[in-house]
This record gives sequence, structure tokens and C-alpha cells, in this order.
Amino acid sequence: MNITTKRLWLQSFLPHYRRKWRLQTEVFNYWLNRVAEDFHFSMDGEVPIAENKCGLLLRGFGNADRDNRLVIKTEFGKRFRNIEHFRLMSDIVTRYYFPHLQPNVSPMIFDRPTADQSYMEGFHGQHREAYDLSKNLEVKNILGDVFCVEKTDVILDVGSFLGFGALATSKVNPNGKIISIEADADCFELLRKNLSANDSKNIFPINAAVWSESGVEKNLASGGTQANSLLPHVVKEVASNHSYKLVLTKKIDDIVDELQLDNVNMISLTINGAEPDAILGAQNTLKKFRPRLRFAGWYRIGNKTVASICKPLLEEIGYYVAINKNNGVLACSVEELHN
Repeated sequence: MNITTKRLWLQSFLPHYRRKWRLQTEVFNYWLNRVAEDFHFSMDGEVPIAENKCGLLLRGFGNADRDNRLVIKTEFGKRFRNIEHFRLMSDIVTRYYFPHLQPNVSPMIFDRPTADQSYMEGFHGQHREAYDLSKNLEVKNILGDVFCVEKTDVILDVGSFLGFGALATSKVNPNGKIISIEADADCFELLRKNLSANDSKNIFPINAAVWSESGVEKNLASGGTQANSLLPHVVKEVASNHSYKLVLTKKIDDIVDELQLDNVNMISLTINGAEPDAILGAQNTLKKFRPRLRFAGWYRIGNKTVASICKPLLEEIGYYVAINKNNGVLACSVEELHN
């Protein structure tokens, strides 16, 4: 138990912290309980597995320090017997039930949440920025249903992780395609196994690090399975221990050309600070197909946020860019707003 986890464990004996954590994890606990009802859990060696009654089988990772800290904060963690599956359960909630590919879908279960409840401990920034939660009326009124997935959508899922979001979204676009792009070799191996186990027909995995140029060898900084970035400072900010893996870059325009895609409807970027370079490497795709985009813009490069760097890049080619208060970004072509 590291120092941070030990401190949280000691705080858990104090009523003030328990009350605060109960509110912050209330939404998360609700969905964790749904996962416990929907799935059966087992182990394949050291790999945790979840399978539901419909035959969906998902492989994931074991608990990391972040998960052990979250267990302490959640009421659910105190009751669940197979605590070694907590990380997998968390990923099912935040990536399968509420995929990044569907920013219109929100996990909030309260009509009028308190400030602590709306914090939604355990969820990612993307979920807190779901547009139906936004207090930015411009986002709600202008974007409307733009980000609802259609049956024939072709989607680039950049930073696909284990493929949970792609598998969930493939049910919504059965006549389309999802290109699942993942840079980390360990994540990509489980991604392929998850797609194979579920006999996926319209998800196509690619092991590559998306960047502004193709064919460049770069170091992928890794502070854990979810803390991977081509920008080392991003990983250093969230993980004290990190390593490097050599990866080969690929720009989005080349991926689209090589797959001979005749349309791209959406690009989802979950690449921890490399979004500006991904956009620079997708200029032909953006100009030709006009896909909508979503990405986390709160990472910083120098003294600027990713959101502030990407906004003029997209506006220059005719995109409307909505930035929420926490710098989550939703963007679509100006002409799509008038359809």
C-alpha cells in the first residue's frame, strides 16, 4: 500500500470523509451494482474476465493504484467479494456502458444532482462533459442530436484501449464500421482478443500511434495501462513511475487511404495530449468527409490547453468548436449545423 492509498485508508475511518465520498461515488456505485447484476466474473490466469447472459465476454486488467484508492472511497468496494475484478468492473461502466464514442450518453441518475454528486468520482472527464449535462446552452441548443451515432456511421476510435466502447457502439452502427486504433501493445493484444471473443464483424483493429506524420519511431510514455502518451510530461503529471515503449506513428489521412474508406462520420480522440498532432495529420480527411470530433482538451502543452490549440486549427477549415468549462471538446462542420 503506497502512501496515498494508506492516507485514504486512514481517512476512511472519519465520518466527514465517508459522507463526502458517499455522495461523490453515488452515481458510480449505482452503475457498479448494475455491472455486478449483469456480469459473471472469473480469471484466465492473471487476466480478469467478465461475461454476461448474452454471451458478451470482456477481458481487462487487474487493479492498479488508482483502482485500489477508488475501492476505499466506494461503498460498493466494501461489499464486493471478488475485489480483484474492480478495475474490470470500472472499465465496463466507463467504457462499455458509457463509451467515449457516444458523448450524448450520460451516466447521471439524478435530475438535480448536488455538487458532490455531479463530480461523479470514478468517471472520466469525458462523462462529466457529456453534452446533456452541460450548463452551456450553446452546446445543447446548437449541437442537438449531431453526436448521436447512426446505423451506417464510419467511426475512427483513436485510443481504443480494450475495445469496450467500440463493441458497445457497434450495436448502434451495425451497418457501419469502427476503426479501433491503439498504440500500446499490451492494450492492443487484449483489444484483439475481445473483438475475436465477441465475433465482431464491423470493428477493425490497428496497432499504431496516431501523430501528424506516418512512419516515425517515437517513445510512448507509459505510467500504466490508461496513462499512455506520446507527450512524456502528460504521463509524469499523473504517474510517478513510468516507462517508455517504442512505437511507430501513423497519421489519420494515411489510415483512411490505406483502408480505402469512402466516408468518415466521426473521429474520437483519446490520446492524452497528442490531439493537436492527430488533427494536423487528418487535414485531408476533415476537409473531404467533414466528420464530427470529440476529444479531451484539458491537457496542457506549454502554457496552452489542447482545446485552445485545436480550436483555431478546426475553425480554419470550417468547423464549429464547442469547448465546455473543463475543456472537453465537441466539434462538427459548420454546414452540418444547418442540415
